[in-house]
Amino acid sequence: KQKTAYEIKECDWSSDVCSSDLFGINFCITPLITNRLGADAYGFITLANTLTSYAAILTTGLNSYATRFIAVEYHSGNLKQASKYYSTLFFANVALSIAVFLVALVMDFNITGFIDVPNRLMMDVQYLILFVFANFAIVTVSSSFSSSAYLEQKLDVFGVVQSLSYIAEAVVLLVLYCVLPAKIFYYGLGLLAASVVILVGNFRIYKRFTPAIDIRPSLFSLDSLRTLVVNGLWNSLNSLGNTLNTGLDLIIGNIFLGPLAMGQLAISRTFQSLFSRLFQLVSQAFQPRFLQFYSGHNLEELKEEFVASMKLSGFISAILFAGFFVFCQDFYQLWIPDQNNQTLYVLTMLTITCSLFEGPVYPLYYIYTLTVKNKIPCLITIVGGCLNVLGMLILQIGRAHV
Repeated sequence: KQKTAYEIKECDWSSDVCSSDLFGINFCITPLITNRLGADAYGFITLANTLTSYAAILTTGLNSYATRFIAVEYHSGNLKQASKYYSTLFFANVALSIAVFLVALVMDFNITGFIDVPNRLMMDVQYLILFVFANFAIVTVSSSFSSSAYLEQKLDVFGVVQSLSYIAEAVVLLVLYCVLPAKIFYYGLGLLAASVVILVGNFRIYKRFTPAIDIRPSLFSLDSLRTLVVNGLWNSLNSLGNTLNTGLDLIIGNIFLGPLAMGQLAISRTFQSLFSRLFQLVSQAFQPRFLQFYSGHNLEELKEEFVASMKLSGFISAILFAGFFVFCQDFYQLWIPDQNNQTLYVLTMLTITCSLFEGPVYPLYYIYTLTVKNKIPCLITIVGGCLNVLGMLILQIGRAHV
């Protein structure tokens, strides 16, 4: 007998979704890179990741609602339709990742036409972008299998895979930076090692916990693809709005202020990423329950889960903000004493202030995925992003005339 939304057993949350995070790795390599190669070199690492976030706007449209549609069919016992969505998602992700990598390759060969790169870092940055986009392609393909962890509420197993990937990345970076002369493209090699672990782990989760779902070329469906893309289109537009809000500052800083200013901004954004990652982990831990209650039309239980997740996420945001407000400048003095710590402190507080208000409401963002209704918040995000970019350009132009 197939499981329904009412028969799914509760997941054992005794083991956390993921006990480690990329922040721990960045915490160690930031002083290594800034001390040996300069703050501008570190800025290109963050910039490379930012460039992949632009490419992720395309993959978001395909992947954002995939788990939702697969889960509804799977929990309803319609395994054939669930397999169609799964197969369509996988083969579309493969094609999209190849296309993005080829575009990135062309851009990489003409990098000076897009950003300001010091001559001493030219080859280093080109290798970095190459490896980072190769990592992006692997992660895009492996994300096709991540739905299985949600379907059987095995995020604890998924968390183990993530932890192993962080360990692999840390080992690669530790060996390369301790044994060889410092290069920033080592960061890309570390990401590649981590993404390979995630690919293997996600595939094993798929084979072990959802063997009833098939992935075959014959199951690829244009109708399923259209359903995923049409419903995910607004999430792609929302990602575009988020990029306009927070994803262009490094590019604009590089063009108008130079690599050093970009590097300082990149360092300050390390802690904003920590906030966002923690909010994501809290929300992710509740999402299988959100799916379960929504699929079973248990709206009261769904509301209680949202309230609980909001309380936890809001508590984390308040505690973290208070700690950074008091200790951040002293921390910078101990962490990277050779940098302009006063500037870094001001930039950090500016970047994490929004996180203080984002924390309590972050789990609510999943409502748009559950209900497939996200047009209004998407439009608000895009309008806000356009105003943000316009404001940055006005300030930069005004600065140039002063």
